[in-house]
This record gives sequence, structure tokens and C-alpha cells, in this order.
Amino acid sequence: MAKVAFIGLGVMGFPMAGHLKTKGGHDVTVYNRTAEKAAGWAEKFSGKSASTPAEAAVGADFVFVCVGNDEDLRSVTLGENGALHGMNRGSVLIDNTTASAEVARELYAAAKEKGVDFIDAPVSGGQAGAENGVLTVMCGGDEAVFERARPVIDAYARMVGLMGPAGSGQLTKMVNQICIAGLVQGLAEALHFGKRAGLDIEKVVEVISKGAAGSWQMENRHKTMNAGKYDFGFAVDWMRKDLGIVLTEARRNGAKLPVTAVVDQFYGDVQAMGGNRWDTSSLLARLENDRPLLRCGRIDRASRNAALGENVAGMARFGIVTDRAIGISNPDIRAVARLAKKDHVRAMQLWRSHIREARLLALYTAEPKRLTTEEARNWADDFNSWEIVDCAADLFVEARLDELISDFAADEREFIRRTAFAMIVGAAVHLKKEPDATILAWLPLIEAHAGDPRNFVRKAVNWALRSIGKRNLACHAPALALARALAERPDKTARWIGKDAVRELAGEKLLARLG
Repeated sequence: MAKVAFIGLGVMGFPMAGHLKTKGGHDVTVYNRTAEKAAGWAEKFSGKSASTPAEAAVGADFVFVCVGNDEDLRSVTLGENGALHGMNRGSVLIDNTTASAEVARELYAAAKEKGVDFIDAPVSGGQAGAENGVLTVMCGGDEAVFERARPVIDAYARMVGLMGPAGSGQLTKMVNQICIAGLVQGLAEALHFGKRAGLDIEKVVEVISKGAAGSWQMENRHKTMNAGKYDFGFAVDWMRKDLGIVLTEARRNGAKLPVTAVVDQFYGDVQAMGGNRWDTSSLLARLENDRPLLRCGRIDRASRNAALGENVAGMARFGIVTDRAIGISNPDIRAVARLAKKDHVRAMQLWRSHIREARLLALYTAEPKRLTTEEARNWADDFNSWEIVDCAADLFVEARLDELISDFAADEREFIRRTAFAMIVGAAVHLKKEPDATILAWLPLIEAHAGDPRNFVRKAVNWALRSIGKRNLACHAPALALARALAERPDKTARWIGKDAVRELAGEKLLARLG
């Protein structure tokens, strides 16, 4: 029997912690942001609850975490009362959250500094798998630590595997979600087609499920999908969060995911129909909805839909400023922009509205050749969100406002400084014909600001360094040299930027691609 702490008692964590107590026979203490839920768990399973993550972790051999996203995870582990502050040397932190590989590596390093071991261990199997104790667990970390943790994890799992070093569990979960997204969309289209063709869906599935088309999704979801019932599993809100992580990682590693990107937009349509808490099979509902709420050119109708309030809440969880937001997804705004075409005067008017969606539409429909340095500076004075910044940076690069990069980097305002490095990324990636000397001339700027610890700056500096290094072979060596130098810096932020960049720039796949 081990002493165990479990942090996060959502639809997954509550039963998982229960299995650790009942099936595993462990001494379990839980923490949940809502104290009543933790007290309810303790009463149901004859366990204990704590008032903070750090308190729950005191004396624990294994500390499990299962929360919402990267920032939640940082809060309950690294925050003022985070679990790592209460953990003993030699104990193991096991993260069941579906999060980014970046935060997994960050926690691995933070845990090591405290003498604690770390395993990233996202799960698959949904609420039913958690309740029945038959989850699939994908782990990343050190092999010896994994072997110590595996017998404990077995309490809520039917399959546990070590995928590689820290972050590999999260990357494997991303592969899992890519597969599910495509499979569910394919099944939704097949059932939609069959119904429109007048076929008996039960008879069709009975036959085709025994052949190459068969899948877990078909076997377990076709009946409820056919009946229009979508409350049997993983919620659309959480799937969109996961696909957002996938698409961010794909932009980082260069993977091409056209189907995943489209399905992510389709789930956005489901959210606009009010299906935020429907399960992922609700893609069929989108196909059967004859009057989708979010369609190109119909912002007015979408903005009146109450479901958009849920979209706004979701945006806030990803650090998007939402005090002047309607709740329309970025892909839908892009679709409207394609119909609206470029119009510089209108873009200026849209920007002055201060509404998030209007400002994004302004950035997508402004005319780069007409955009002046003064206009760009005026817009930058209003920047308060990374989402706006990153879209604006692409526009400024296309407008060839390169002179703004050094000015913006010198600006102490967080989002304006981020703009400088987002522009460097855009130039390194998109200006293929630009002399490499132009791109490499920005490396000293990266070095100068590598110590800025602010979240949105440090990530952009790291992003810029990696993007230059991935541009081509000529840019790779100077960028890697700077990354290695930063990795040896005493400053914690610069060291993180350098180590993370070295990890990617020294990777075999990138070196093979660059030749």
C-alpha cells in the first residue's frame, strides 16, 4: 500500500481516485478546487481531503493530477500552494491531464530541481473508462520511475505504456485525438449518408462493422448517434481543447493535419449549436442541422446565439482577452474574411470598434500594401491579447514593416514586445526569398531579450529562435549555437529558452530534413 494524493476530481479524476482507494488499496488524500466535491469523495470512499494541493501532497509517495489545461496544471503544481511545495524527495508526480508536451517537459525539469520524479500520463477511454477502471494510459518519463509508478496506475487502467522521455505521453495522446477526430467525422458522414439514402442504419452497421470499416466508435456510438443522443462521453469543449493542443504542436513540428484542422472547425459549429457539453459523436448533429448557426457572412445571427457565451469562457481559459468578445471562433472569422475580401478603409473602421471579432476581421481584411508604419503603431498601442498580436504580426510581415521589429522589442509593454518576436517568426517562415543575413541579424535581439520572464514574451522569443533555426541549413548553425549558449545561462528564463530550442534544433528529424 502506498500513500497517494489525487488533485482534481472532475468526471475523470473522481472515479480514478476512487479506484486507487478501492482497487489499489492505497491511502488516498484528495484535493479539489471545490471543497464540497473533495468532501463528498472522502465520504464516499472513506478517504481524506485537503485544503490545498501542497497539503494533500505532504508525505505522499505518489501525487496524481487530473485538471483542465496547462495553466490549471501549473497552478496546482507550481503555484503558491502547488503540490511540488509539499512533496518529499524521491516521490513521484503523475500527471493525467491532457496537456501540451511543453508543459510536461517544464514540470519534469521543475520536479527534478526538487528531487521529485515526474511522469506525464494522459489517459484515453473517456468517462466510462474512468468509471470502470479500464483507461489506456500513455506515459512519458524515465523508465525506472515508470516501473515504480506502473503498479499504482494499474488501479484505474487496462493498458499502461511508456512511450519515451518526458512529453512523449502527451504527444501520444495527441496522436490518439487525431485518430478519433477523423474516425468520428467519417462515421458521422457515413450515418448521415445512409439515412439520406433511406437505408436501415442498424442493418448497415451490423454488416459493415464486421469488415474493414469497423471501429470502436462504430460499435459503441452508432446507436446513440442514430437516435440523436449525445450525452455518452467526452465533451466537445474538451475535444476542442485537445485539438487546439494538437494543432499548436503541429505548427511547431511541421506536421500537416488538414483533416484535423477541418474537424476542429466542425466542432466549433457544434459549440455554436449549443453542443458544448455534447459528446464528440455530435458531429452528426452538425450535418443534420439544416440551418447551421455559424456560416460565412452571418456574424449577426451567430452573435445572438446564447451558446457563444460558452465559447467566450473557453477562450478565456486559453488566455484570450474576452471582455469585448462575442464568442465567434477564429476559423469562422477567417471564413467571413474570405467572403468579405480586402478593404483597407473598412478594416480601419472595424479596428476602432474594440470588439475582438471585428479586430480580427480587420487584421484579415486589411490591405498589406496600404498599411503604413503609423497605422501599425497605432494598432499596437491597443494590443492586449496574444491572439491579436500573432495575427497582426503576420500582417505586418506581409506589409514589410521590418523596421518595427527592433522598436517593438525595445518597448516594455508585454504584448508589443511579443509582436516583435512573432514578426521574426513570420519572416523566418514566410519570407523564403529574403536573404538569410536579414533573418540572422535578429539573433542578437533574441539574445538580448531571452531573460524576459513574462509568459507571452518568453514563449515568443523561444518560438523565434526555433523558427530561425528551422529555416534552412545556413540559419540552423547560428541559431543552434545561440540556443546552446542560452542553455548555459544562469538566468532561469534564458536557460529554459535555450534548452527547449536545443531539444528541437538538435533533433535527428530536423537535421535530416535540413540535409
